[in-house]
Amino acid sequence: MPTSPRPAFAAKRKALQSQILEQVALFDRLADPLIQITGRKGRIKWANRSAQALFGDARPSHTLIDRRLTQVFVSKALKTALKSLRKGERREAELIIRPDNLNHREFRVRLVRLEQKTVYGARTLVALSDVTEVLRLQAQRADFVANASHELKTPVAALSGFIETLERDPAALTAFLPLMAQEAGRMRALIDDLLRLTKTEMETANPPKAWVHIAPLIDQSISSLEFVFQDNQQTLTYTPPQPPVQVRADPSALITVFTNLLQNAAKYAPTGSEIRVTADMQGPELHIHIKNAGKGIAAQHIPRLTERFYRVDNGRAPQQGGTGLGLAIVKHILIRHEGRLLITSAPDQGACFTVALPVRRVED
Repeated sequence: MPTSPRPAFAAKRKALQSQILEQVALFDRLADPLIQITGRKGRIKWANRSAQALFGDARPSHTLIDRRLTQVFVSKALKTALKSLRKGERREAELIIRPDNLNHREFRVRLVRLEQKTVYGARTLVALSDVTEVLRLQAQRADFVANASHELKTPVAALSGFIETLERDPAALTAFLPLMAQEAGRMRALIDDLLRLTKTEMETANPPKAWVHIAPLIDQSISSLEFVFQDNQQTLTYTPPQPPVQVRADPSALITVFTNLLQNAAKYAPTGSEIRVTADMQGPELHIHIKNAGKGIAAQHIPRLTERFYRVDNGRAPQQGGTGLGLAIVKHILIRHEGRLLITSAPDQGACFTVALPVRRVED
């Protein structure tokens, strides 16, 4: 008698089911959300774990299955793209959208209409990628280039004007030479800070290894600026860390941090006022506070102070000097040192910039 085909068919069916389960499990492990929708109404027939997590609820009773995609991912642009695919105007679509119901997050959405239909109708595969941070960095980079160009344009325009004048009237050289040197100095300072910021960002992932005493670094920064305090008739009082502590540090980088913050404290403090530098332990961190008695900073500006080229009062920037990059450099140096910059201030109450660094106490 001929052998029954049923055992062979059952084995093939089992192998096929196993392959399907393996593929589903693979899609389920993807970090990006993946969704399959079917029919004219675009109902979800399958979604991986990332898709379920995206919409904030993985409980079985709150499954995405049989819900309309446009109800859980609210976007007019998505509706338009789905309609175009459903009409057969195209088989694929890719767009960047910001869903109305996902807190200003932005996604790259790729839609692919599959050829094989099911009993529920035509199938469309929807792949989502969260590009919020990528687009934010792109916008930040564009702003950086625009701001750098703007900052350089002013001294370049001034120098060009001086040169044109000197070509017509060489006798004006004596009057214009100091001004030309000043504008050239502005450009040089900006270029130096741009290079320093770039270098600092590149080193962020390589924290220092050596333990060094922190008090001498603060002392050196204060000593280097004594002439500034004297010119401004300002008094600086300093209470060193007690007990002595060490920090894993690049000494020159931390000196840059303290020097920059001390310069800012002097720049924005009134003539004849006091600048105070104090230090205290808070858990495993040493907090170095640099406080002045200046005009202060309104609350809405504080979160943006470490952005490149951000200034509280752009109108005063040329007179007060600076490149607008100092606090951005400070922030990235402290990130490299696993530290933080804390800023507290209020109008007419001065400002306090606090450097928080993980330290170890020095054994007696």
